[in-house]
Amino acid sequence: MDQGEEFDPDDDIPVAFELVLRPYAFLAAGDEVADAAGRARQFDDPWDWWPLDGDEPGMPVWPLALLTRSGIPGTHADTAAVTEATGKGSHEREFGRWQTLTDAEPTRAGRQAN
Repeated sequence: MDQGEEFDPDDDIPVAFELVLRPYAFLAAGDEVADAAGRARQFDDPWDWWPLDGDEPGMPVWPLALLTRSGIPGTHADTAAVTEATGKGSHEREFGRWQTLTDAEPTRAGRQAN
């Protein structure tokens, strides 16, 4: 489908969508993580990291360690996945990969700092 074409979900033409990149696919909204700088943060989306210490929001320093998911301690498998995924690279690199693939700038959720 080319840009600007109409999309009718009720027609009989099969359409497939492929996810090119989901930044931070190993995290879920609401996850709490600790970063390499020793700050605990809540992940809301790839561009909104809310500090649990009430300080100003900022970007995490990799590697990350999963603290909680859905309000309970992360499982061994989930914790290992986050640690492995952030063992190399950086938030800046993940951000740059996303910008290159999408040619877009992220929007912020607009949540106010505590």
